[in-house]
Amino acid sequence: MAKKQRPYNKEPKGKGPPAPVPGSNRTIRRERVEACLKGTEVNGWPVVKTTMSEVKAIAKKLGIQIPAEPPPGVELFVPKPRVSRQEQQQTKPASTSLEALKATLKAKEAENRQREVEEKLAECQERNKEQALALQQLVEQQVALNETLEQKLLKRQSAQEDECIICRNKKPDTVIFPCRHQHVCSLCLHDLIRRHNSRAAACPSCRTPIGFFSTVYRL
Repeated sequence: MAKKQRPYNKEPKGKGPPAPVPGSNRTIRRERVEACLKGTEVNGWPVVKTTMSEVKAIAKKLGIQIPAEPPPGVELFVPKPRVSRQEQQQTKPASTSLEALKATLKAKEAENRQREVEEKLAECQERNKEQALALQQLVEQQVALNETLEQKLLKRQSAQEDECIICRNKKPDTVIFPCRHQHVCSLCLHDLIRRHNSRAAACPSCRTPIGFFSTVYRL
């Protein structure tokens, strides 16, 4: 069973825009274009936007001379140009190139940071090498100084062993017992015993009381 269409006024009565017309936007647009072609449009109507091909089709349907230009109250609708896939693919590289540029800039920044880190690391390594070299030189100098001091001490000890610890002129040729030290000459030992006639003389090295002594003759 077909639905009954609601009656509506094709031509508005009086001045002002017509009452809202039920139906699709396409039907309303066709009705208003027909009214504009017939010259029955009302001043308060909004401008109808359509294409010239639709205006020619409606004029042909009404049996009216096909106009070269759109009638008053009708504004040509300029459709947006369709972009082909090829053009879309051509426009995409702009965004991709921008992304590639950003990626390149990030890579360059990372490379610069890596280079700065490597330069600082090389400077630290060079500084450490210099400090290690200076420390090694100081150690070598200290070792050489210690060797020199040891040699001097050994020479001094050997020289002291070959000298009497009392007169520092003659060689020690007398062994004192019971400590068995041989650090004095016979003349200095006799003089030491003579000066301590009231009490027992002691070894000048370890202060042990002298029991007896013996003179050693070297060939």
